[in-house]
Amino acid sequence: MTSRPNYRHICEGLLASIGSCEAIQKIKPVSAGRNNKVFRIFTSNRNLIAKFFYNCVTDHRDRFISELTFYQYIMINDITGAPNLLAKNKEQRVILLEDVSGKALKSGTIGKNHITQAMDFIVALNRGSKERQSIGPASEACLFIRDYEKAIDRRLNRLKASNPEATICQFIETELGPVWDRIRQSTFSLRRISNVNNINEEDRLISPSDFGFHNCIETRGGRLIFYDFEYAGWDDPAKLIGDFFCQVEVPVPIGLFKDTIEKLSGQFCDFEGLKRRVLHLLPAIQLKWCCLLLNEFLTTDADRREFSGNTINDTIRQEQLEKARVALNRADELNKEGIT
Repeated sequence: MTSRPNYRHICEGLLASIGSCEAIQKIKPVSAGRNNKVFRIFTSNRNLIAKFFYNCVTDHRDRFISELTFYQYIMINDITGAPNLLAKNKEQRVILLEDVSGKALKSGTIGKNHITQAMDFIVALNRGSKERQSIGPASEACLFIRDYEKAIDRRLNRLKASNPEATICQFIETELGPVWDRIRQSTFSLRRISNVNNINEEDRLISPSDFGFHNCIETRGGRLIFYDFEYAGWDDPAKLIGDFFCQVEVPVPIGLFKDTIEKLSGQFCDFEGLKRRVLHLLPAIQLKWCCLLLNEFLTTDADRREFSGNTINDTIRQEQLEKARVALNRADELNKEGIT
């Protein structure tokens, strides 16, 4: 049986590695993360955040290295809008960050100022000139139109292979499957994709991935500070925008779609092609989020939730299933009607 790490001792080592003599008064688990273990560290001078990354041998992506590399890229390019990286310990798979004082944004509060700050952060990331080659592909990067279709098939196959309970099997067979068949036909048939360009290499962008207002803090002065970059990397900007509008924790009103995409107009050679691709792929991206909401039914994700300190029970699974049903209905509506 593996012994439990001494998190306080590891955090003391992180402080010592940057020459700090600050004494830790207490460390307190932060319940925000679902995939990793996060602590708030209280010292006599300041508060800090320690993020310990879950390690799974079946996970083909090293989330610790991905997030560490992204923070280092942000720092070397003097990009604002993210917490400062203070220290790291590769053996323990932990990073130490400044603790940003502020409040989490809530559903129904998102306005044009928030959109401006979010897109300014994306633009700044992609104007960075140093160490761009250090950034790898984003998690589940979609660099070709067919990659979106393959990503959904992989997620559905994982759900089916995990031997989920009868409720999920029935949901996939009677609800999710038929909607996916319709979206596949209308989005990925040869006739339909012939009018949509694949992304040009020069129009790929550095994406935080899983980017949205669920992963940010608003300071007292109104500045937005974004965090959680374990999925970050090079990707299709259409996927970034689609995910931005499909994430469910702090939804972005679809009425802000035009404002969002126009903030990026100067970034891409084929901006009109990007707009067409986003609108064409949005139903599929929304359906992918339906699949994401069912991750609580996967054994691998249950282990990750346990590591992060989040328990999964039948009540939580039922809540996720209802959220997935809402996301599925929205995907079907987008497929029939588009953005209105």
